[in-house]
Amino acid sequence: MAGLLQFGLVSPTLGWREDIPSLLLPEAYSVQSENVQVRNGEIHRVKGRNEILATMAGSAPILKYHWFVKSTGLGYLFAFTASGIYKWSGSAWSDWLTPSLSETDRWSVVTFNDEIWATNCTDKILKGDDATALNYALDTSNGIKYYDDSPGSSHKYMTAAKFLVVFERYLIAGHVTEDGNTYPHRLRWCDYDNQTVWYSGDGDYADVEGEDRLTAAGTYRGFLIVFKESSYHQMWLSTTSLIFEMAAMNREVGCNAPNSIVNGRNGDLYFYGSDNSIREIQRGEVSQFVDDTIKSVPPAAAYKIQSTRINDYGELWWSLPSGVTAASLSTPSFTAGSGGTQDDLSLSGLFTGVVSTSYAIKITTAAAQDKFRWSSDGGSNWSSSEYNCTTGGVSMELGVLAVFDAITGHDADDQWDYTATPTTNATVVTYKPRESVNEVDIWGERPIAIGAFGQWARMQGSAVLTWDTLSAAGYTTWDGWGWDSWDSIEGQARYLIDIGADSVGETYSLHDSMQDDSTAIDGKLVVATDLSGQNGNAGDLSRFKRVLTCHVYLRGEMDGTLTLEVKPDHAVNWEAVGTIAMTDSRDIVRHDVSCDVRGRHFQWRVSGSDRWRLVGLTFDFVLGGVR
Repeated sequence: MAGLLQFGLVSPTLGWREDIPSLLLPEAYSVQSENVQVRNGEIHRVKGRNEILATMAGSAPILKYHWFVKSTGLGYLFAFTASGIYKWSGSAWSDWLTPSLSETDRWSVVTFNDEIWATNCTDKILKGDDATALNYALDTSNGIKYYDDSPGSSHKYMTAAKFLVVFERYLIAGHVTEDGNTYPHRLRWCDYDNQTVWYSGDGDYADVEGEDRLTAAGTYRGFLIVFKESSYHQMWLSTTSLIFEMAAMNREVGCNAPNSIVNGRNGDLYFYGSDNSIREIQRGEVSQFVDDTIKSVPPAAAYKIQSTRINDYGELWWSLPSGVTAASLSTPSFTAGSGGTQDDLSLSGLFTGVVSTSYAIKITTAAAQDKFRWSSDGGSNWSSSEYNCTTGGVSMELGVLAVFDAITGHDADDQWDYTATPTTNATVVTYKPRESVNEVDIWGERPIAIGAFGQWARMQGSAVLTWDTLSAAGYTTWDGWGWDSWDSIEGQARYLIDIGADSVGETYSLHDSMQDDSTAIDGKLVVATDLSGQNGNAGDLSRFKRVLTCHVYLRGEMDGTLTLEVKPDHAVNWEAVGTIAMTDSRDIVRHDVSCDVRGRHFQWRVSGSDRWRLVGLTFDFVLGGVR
């Protein structure tokens, strides 16, 4: 056809198209995409989760994993719940905790000199290893001695810390409780390479400047980065008797999400900042492309954010309690007292408890201003105080308010029952940082709920996983096995598998199944283009283009179909263009899809729930006018 032009969105697999204007596929990638990822310049539908370990006792949510690797090279998986610690025995979770702990949903865990050290931010610091269950560290009755009064007896002890970190062969505790007092700005560390001594040698402390409190720490290219609520500071090993020196890096933004801190492959340090953005320590905010999702996290729930680095894909993942509000509170169920009919209670606030709790509210005084008591055990025991019914809301506990439409008119013994459920993470955002000036940052979103990230080596010390042992690894069919070949290194002994926990105590591998927990994964790629490129302009934004053919380059698959859709200019709805049968034994296959679409700018969507791997898109079109 006379005047026929071409434009391409291609991956390096196809080579750089010098014959037609083109862009690399990632450069046209839109954050409207879902369940897809960039692999060597191609776009692949993601792989999903597969349950691989036994469910935690009582279906208790796993809040933290710790992969404990000893100097011998042997590794052991530990899981931390609201009030328990467990070791994976190979077929079940074994209780690995000596004392009884307060219920909490905050854990900080490190490995130091072949020992696990852990704090739940409330009780005394714990330690243990693969052979000994965790117990209170050093002095099990008093805590960690940081001042020795020998031969006297007026010793002083550290009894709690908000976080632990290892740096330059020192074990460091932050935001500590010492001798009965809390020091929210204090870092205390042990003697050099000796976690048994904190009161002599190099054992010492430092207070970090500012009124905001210490929250977490991470490492960045030889420095320790210490985070506070609204600032962060760098520390480094001193050549003087000070042990460490310190300087402020940022006095405007801090971090209130300790488990959001993660290192990229080249050592860059990322975190969820107090300004509700994901930031890199030097670049600043990097999450503008997923701003709506990132900024929907309630500030009170930010501490629940989890992060991990997926080495196989060069991606960073954050699991977010995105969009969570009072949805963690069930609608109150009304039971009338002595003839009562006034069902006017509502709840507000964000429940900050650790476990699901059955609550009840009961009118105890009917008068000019009615009064009520509340129960946190379903009505067996009631609050010692009465509270006035108000229309502005009455704070009970753990962030929940009782709001009445009227302050009077209720009857004695009117009762409302409801359940408060802890906030759970509901969305994973993925980030593939650019690794050169010629690349772009790639953000994505996945609607999966992950309460904790971790790593674990499958079948440590045993043989390669084979076709015959699929069921032992949690796969029920061959189709569910997400590895590209039967002898993939992912099935070999000691290969680290990325794992994640849901809200009911189950552990999943994160990306080695063709389905997601036995559910189909609908991968959707959206690319945006005005059909103009870097090596020549076939079209431009001011002129209309009439697209006649879309050539879709795919990797050959055993089966499956793919759908192609388009939105020209400001169209509200997607228009169907065609369906592609992907079954083909060839490595790369071109599928020609005829169409007739007119517009200045186009969004193209490729989607399908079968496995698909897109190598490129090229378009045949003719230019029109500016109207």
